[in-house]
Amino acid sequence: MAHNDLLIEIQSEYCFRPQECFNSYEEFLAKMEQHSSKDLVYYWRRDSRTIEGAALKTSRPIAPALRYYSVRYSCIFGGQKFEPKSSGAKKLRQSIRNDCPAYIALRASKCGQQLVVISVSNIHNHDISVENTRNLAHTKKLSSDMKQEVNVLLMHNVDKKLIREYVRLKDGKELTTKDLCNIVASLRKNVLPVDSSSQSSKTAELTFKLINYISHHEGSIPIKALESANEIVGLDVPEAAESVFSEMVEERLLEDFDEDDSQHCGGNLAESNHEYVIQIVDDVPREEEIPSVTKSQSRIQERRTRTRWKAPSCFACGSNNRLVRAQLEVLRARRDKLREQTALLRLKKRKLQLEIEVLNRTCT
Repeated sequence: MAHNDLLIEIQSEYCFRPQECFNSYEEFLAKMEQHSSKDLVYYWRRDSRTIEGAALKTSRPIAPALRYYSVRYSCIFGGQKFEPKSSGAKKLRQSIRNDCPAYIALRASKCGQQLVVISVSNIHNHDISVENTRNLAHTKKLSSDMKQEVNVLLMHNVDKKLIREYVRLKDGKELTTKDLCNIVASLRKNVLPVDSSSQSSKTAELTFKLINYISHHEGSIPIKALESANEIVGLDVPEAAESVFSEMVEERLLEDFDEDDSQHCGGNLAESNHEYVIQIVDDVPREEEIPSVTKSQSRIQERRTRTRWKAPSCFACGSNNRLVRAQLEVLRARRDKLREQTALLRLKKRKLQLEIEVLNRTCT
């Protein structure tokens, strides 16, 4: 890459060149995907003219595999700048676009059998690095198989931190909790929510599957949500997963001890060497132990209130409270409109009755 002030010009074998030809639109997309993955630049289709639209202005025969007569792609940090139409009372959303000049323009050849790059600019005015592209939506796009797996895990209320780590290890995508919440919101529009009480065994099975995959995978990081995941499942832990839980609890305790030691010693961990003895206590009561009724009831009540406070939808039908309120407002507006129309019809009816009475009097 050649740097010139704030401009970065990409010069690699994956860049597009003028007069470069493609036999189909899919071939062009494959080259663009390779260019994006290798050079960390992403484009969006800014302008296009289909073959059907071009047939009205030209009689040139164009192959259907080209799909477009002309198409122009711009960098996601640039392209067309949409001017706001608001009066300024509402705060505008922040955008990543900063008028990046990079673009790719293609047009069908004279023979109509190829797409030709008529002009291109590989100069960008933004930093290009893995850190800056990590949070882009283009880098978080999941494959169809992985997306289906994530949908099943979310429908069965598996812990989101486990899902994030599972996707990172298996597909290499860095998802956030907000991304998973957006997927859940899209699922609620088309799929009925799964009752966690009736499907708790399936939730436990999926949770233990993720834990085993993460714990036996190289490059995995300790997840502090494993204990909470065990609480969500609320079932007996199989023998295969007990060792996994104990190892993760040990790592959690070590991290907590390190944090406490760093606070007391002022962060000089290299100078002080301490040995800790960690004892893991099982929270599950033994057969001869009788758990306290008041303690269990208070714990259940606390969990219910916390879930009710966090849940944005109804527990019975899974509908969104805000959506239901909006629908009620629409129905109220329709009711008021019908009342106004009914009042107008009554006035017209009364007017017609008066006219009939006048006509009867004149006739007699």
